[in-house]
Amino acid sequence: MKSKWIIQQQKDKLLLFMNGWGLDEQPFCFLDSESHDVFMLYDYRDLSFPVDVKALFRPYKEIYLLAWSLGVWVSQSLKNLLPDRTAFSVAINGTLQPIHQQYGIAPDIFASTLQHLSPATLGDFYSNMLMDEQEEARFRAQRPVRAFSEQAEELSQLKQMIEAETPAREAMGYDMTIISSRDLIMPAKNQLRFWKNQSTCQVIKSGHFPFYRWKRWEDIFVHVSHE
Repeated sequence: MKSKWIIQQQKDKLLLFMNGWGLDEQPFCFLDSESHDVFMLYDYRDLSFPVDVKALFRPYKEIYLLAWSLGVWVSQSLKNLLPDRTAFSVAINGTLQPIHQQYGIAPDIFASTLQHLSPATLGDFYSNMLMDEQEEARFRAQRPVRAFSEQAEELSQLKQMIEAETPAREAMGYDMTIISSRDLIMPAKNQLRFWKNQSTCQVIKSGHFPFYRWKRWEDIFVHVSHE
């Protein structure tokens, strides 16, 4: 994994953000925070934690966990690292079985995405994450700056790691799960099926990348309403 401070202002609350596949901080730079420092993890070609965990968490009174897309699955690697003072955790558009016919992305679709991955199809993938042309224009203006070869390697490594894992549907609980009703990447019905009886689910009218509906990181935790 790689890490990046998105916001570091010596606040007493830390938001630990598990990003999705292939992205960096660029698509999220518009999000502000009045109450949290924001530390992002991304690039899951390996799952070793890139910093001293105790040193990272030590200054903070409260830790918030936010995981999105395949970052929800990757968050399992943090389960034993998170301190007891974790205040609240939210999963967005992801499950703990992300390559699964009923609980995630259909295996044949995931395999096809990897097999045919190119700079052009990656652009199509980005478009499918978004709701409309306006969102696509915003995303293009702040699209990730990572090397394509790196993104392809990451997806391949994630596929291998996910398929090698023994499924554990209830390995990690989340206080709240946000599910986009118009998710074209990870079907909403599969997410709802996975999280049933495991988490409080909030369904929102959005695509796989729902972040343009918020102005601040903390809005994700306090301003979500059932739609």
